[in-house]
Amino acid sequence: MRFASSPYRALTCVNDVIVQLEQEPWRFASQNRAEICAFWHERKRSQPYLYDGQVHVMTSWAVVDGDTGSATFVGRLVRVNFASFLYWKHFDTNSQQGFDFSGGAAILCRDGALLMVVSGARTIRPGTLEFPSGFVDVSDFEDDMLNFKRHVEREAAEELAITSGQLGEPTQYLLSAADGVVQVLSIFRIESTGDEFTKNWRWRSGNLRSEISDVVAIYPSSDLANFSMQAHVKEAVAHLLESSRR
Repeated sequence: MRFASSPYRALTCVNDVIVQLEQEPWRFASQNRAEICAFWHERKRSQPYLYDGQVHVMTSWAVVDGDTGSATFVGRLVRVNFASFLYWKHFDTNSQQGFDFSGGAAILCRDGALLMVVSGARTIRPGTLEFPSGFVDVSDFEDDMLNFKRHVEREAAEELAITSGQLGEPTQYLLSAADGVVQVLSIFRIESTGDEFTKNWRWRSGNLRSEISDVVAIYPSSDLANFSMQAHVKEAVAHLLESSRR
């Protein structure tokens, strides 16, 4: 068993994902309630479209049985309001108080392209290259257990307008963690080419979405030159592009 601390960096394949919801309040939010309230009112003045809904923060995670060849990602989430999450991301991301967790879809096309999304204007990091992913939603749980498959398929459907039938079953999972962010990617292989998929997406969606400004097909690593990426995304993309050439 390997446990993680905040500065921990990881890039490893796992065979299963088990994430449980904790019922206790998030200590960070309780300790900083007044500061969070003031911060939220200030952000709403400049970004009135923000909504203080329910999101989740990971309090601990581990890779279990990695030495046996059947590694499992195990984590625990706590439910918080978006204002508390945003305050934490702004001031205290690398503290011991939690990790920014999400599941995502790493979609490899039959011609080797990797499908990525460019975040829109109404996101925390506009213009950033990301995997199709997003916050864990309340609806993604069955009792206190995260239905990881449902979570990833919901995000892929919302951002790429792709069905579970088109995605098929994931071939493996890839954990990428850096700088207080932990992401587990379901790796899919689809029959479309990258150029076909992006062309169809732009025809269907245009620039009407506020969260996604574009979908791009990445072929060689030189296609990444004009994009900014978070550290965990950059490492995962390099690994996936290399594996697609094998």
